[in-house]
Amino acid sequence: MYNSQKRTQPISFKLGEIEYPVPSIENAIYTLRPGADWEYVNGLFSYYEDPEGRSKPTNDEINNEVERMENIFAFYEYSRKRKDEYAPITEQLDMLYKDIQSGLFGNSAMDGSWYKHIKSIKEKYVKETGLAENFVRVKKYSDGSLIE
Repeated sequence: MYNSQKRTQPISFKLGEIEYPVPSIENAIYTLRPGADWEYVNGLFSYYEDPEGRSKPTNDEINNEVERMENIFAFYEYSRKRKDEYAPITEQLDMLYKDIQSGLFGNSAMDGSWYKHIKSIKEKYVKETGLAENFVRVKKYSDGSLIE
């Protein structure tokens, strides 16, 4: 039996200062009813007990929460992709050292290897604007066509 009391928060993913829940039915139920004990199998609760007396979340509530989590996860996709492409910090420090040794300061630093490396990745994966909570991801089938 799953016991959400053993966790203090939903399983989350952290990039830098950004932490957000990984989209899942389990995390959705935890988020909707923290502290409840439950078992959810094939879209139904086989066991549910809430010390606060709250009713089981409905399938619509669970699905809406999963979708909200998916939208937040999609909002921060740029950050996950950037992290994967940035050179390791030791290489970045070496780039900076060489740029400084070459006398690249102020505006001329934009001609340096470190700046060009970081800039290329930031331009490739543009940061989303607005609030993650308001972001709606584009849904696609596996063939790439849009789900309408």
